[in-house]
Amino acid sequence: MIYVETIENFFKWYLGCNPYGPLTAADWLSFSEHKLLAVTRGKVFHDGLGELEDIRQKFHYYPRDVWLYQLAAQWIKIFEDREFISRCGDVGDELGSMVIAARQVNRLMRLCFLMERKYAPYTKWFGNCFHRAGMCFRTGPDLQGCARVVDVERAGKQPGEGLPRNRADAQCLEHHAADSRRCKQLSPTTLHRL
Repeated sequence: MIYVETIENFFKWYLGCNPYGPLTAADWLSFSEHKLLAVTRGKVFHDGLGELEDIRQKFHYYPRDVWLYQLAAQWIKIFEDREFISRCGDVGDELGSMVIAARQVNRLMRLCFLMERKYAPYTKWFGNCFHRAGMCFRTGPDLQGCARVVDVERAGKQPGEGLPRNRADAQCLEHHAADSRRCKQLSPTTLHRL
């Protein structure tokens, strides 16, 4: 299907805002990241009025205050669950440990997108875009390892004995996040100075 819209009507429909007006921090936080990616990086086949490119530049990336807020919020999310991967293993909840490990890997990958000042795509393309963009390239393989939890029974442990403290442990996630130079520069303790 082909729809013919004015620029203003398209943005009102797609992002819920007037692209010609000022945008507040609340506006920016209400936008879906993958939609911002689409309006800034999607193909434009014709811009007869010559207005669209200026508007796309307006949405190029989050304003600094919104970006810093999102960085801090992402660090807080990571911090809140950092110990629960191993704690689930300690009580024999291997599935719970895997779920939390996968969620932490997702959060760290989102943190990498934020640090690179790139909008994250929707779920289908998330992993591919992470790898193709070369973001935090040293952490990518290790994040895959962190998402894999050792099978308690194959490791010779009885349920309740807990998972071995290895790559599935939250320390692995924290270590590899901190390994990135940008992660060190944008840690929660230094965000307030930015």
